[in-house]
Amino acid sequence: MTPTSRDLYVYRARFAEIRRRRTDVVLDLGFGIEYTAPVTLRVPGSLTVRPVKAWLAERDNISLLRLDVSNPRKLTGEVIDGAAPPYVYRARDVRVIDGDTLEALLLPLDGVAIKAKLRLAGLNVAEKDTGRGASVAAHVRGWVDGQAELLVETQKNHREKYGRMLATLRSALTGVSLNELLLEHGLAEPYDGGARAGA
Repeated sequence: MTPTSRDLYVYRARFAEIRRRRTDVVLDLGFGIEYTAPVTLRVPGSLTVRPVKAWLAERDNISLLRLDVSNPRKLTGEVIDGAAPPYVYRARDVRVIDGDTLEALLLPLDGVAIKAKLRLAGLNVAEKDTGRGASVAAHVRGWVDGQAELLVETQKNHREKYGRMLATLRSALTGVSLNELLLEHGLAEPYDGGARAGA
């Protein structure tokens, strides 16, 4: 499923004592990072505190929280149901290392930045010291440079053997996945993390 702007600020959260105005919420930002912030809470269809307390009591005080970050000084959050989504981040300063490895600065919240080394999930590209590998890396660099804004989608703590975070890189405007483009155009081979052919 293609993430949208509504997925950008959805996090697993733990809650301290629920207060009428703002509650200290521990947000799981991925990458082993937790961030505590005061948030005004609500549940769908209600703006009062009592339904939030009942909602959380049924869920052992852990739930998903969709943050409204339009005013970073006064965060509000809607407690929601559902499976934990992928971690989706705005990305900047994306640097292409080779056709399937990149570095990026990920921005989970205003004032919070994570420098991460990423491995494009589900594919493998020829090594960059080969002609084909260099060509694919140049293609990836051109695609990245042509995007006004990029999203990085990861699964929490899902790293491959070299410590890179497995990720899908998308255009924020179209939702198009670089991973899928490389596979569709024959620039990469499918790869699930097992032994590679010829290895």
